[in-house]
Amino acid sequence: MVASVLKNIGVKKHDIIAIYLPMIPEAFFSIFACSKIGAIHTTIFSGFGSQALHSRLRDSNSKVLITANKMRRQCQHVNLKDQRIEAVKNTNI
Repeated sequence: MVASVLKNIGVKKHDIIAIYLPMIPEAFFSIFACSKIGAIHTTIFSGFGSQALHSRLRDSNSKVLITANKMRRQCQHVNLKDQRIEAVKNTNI
């Protein structure tokens, strides 16, 4: 199903997909979907802030970013959405 969604948004073989997710099943589904399409995936540690995420997105020249809105870390909620919004500025995502 994830592979179908990626294909529908225009992901092709050799496109670079960034995965910014905590250790949840969706991270593995995304990796497998990239493999099925032939896209290249890069996993980015979900503990990174927006500046570190931005530099990795820019350096990898990613076409798509797969992420979540929030995650739990050490019993606290971390808002990934705010970091994502800041990180994708001035990128091709």
